Amino acid sequence: MATGTIRTRPITSSESFKFLQDALAELDYLKVNWDNHKKAPRTKDTYQLTMDKLSDEAIARLVESEKVSDVYYCASMPPSGMGYGVDLRYRVYIRYNKIEIKSRKKKASKSK
Repeated sequence: MATGTIRTRPITSSESFKFLQDALAELDYLKVNWDNHKKAPRTKDTYQLTMDKLSDEAIARLVESEKVSDVYYCASMPPSGMGYGVDLRYRVYIRYNKIEIKSRKKKASKSK
């Protein structure tokens, strides 16, 4: 491997879940559906979840992180029987930056 090359990897589902729970802590009024956290189909490094409400505070907490490259969302209808009238919720997509792989320093071997 060439010197100076930075190796990266995508964020894992469990790392995304933990990050989002920490970032959105104390915003219970948004009613995040954690069961809907999953990798977004046909995307790279993007996870999605749903929430009943959306706020500038929630989006700001996400985009302030160096882990996140973009946040976007769209309104979605709840499944049949889950609401009445125009009852929307939001599908929120979080696109992450790659995570740098920290290289391990090899211990110098003792020579006799």
